[in-house]
Amino acid sequence: MASLEIAIVIGGLLASFTVCAVKIIHQIQNSKCRFIRCCGNECVRDTTIDLPEAEVQVPKPPSAQQVQSPRRFTKTPTLSVPRPSVKKLQTIFEK
Repeated sequence: MASLEIAIVIGGLLASFTVCAVKIIHQIQNSKCRFIRCCGNECVRDTTIDLPEAEVQVPKPPSAQQVQSPRRFTKTPTLSVPRPSVKKLQTIFEK
């Protein structure tokens, strides 16, 4: 059982060291410094790179005068619907 506990402790320490190293490298890569000196390494970064600006075309929303729904119906609907009589329905279904 002691070997399992030692393996867990060593794995935890190794994982902690790896996370710390990744965080340090991430901070160095995202820094805005021009000259970096760390752990005996030196790096000169060119931060004056001019990137072309992207032109964005923003469509204008239509005004209230331009937005008019076309009328599909010219007649106004009425509530008087002709209903067939029982005799008419009976003749239809008997055919």
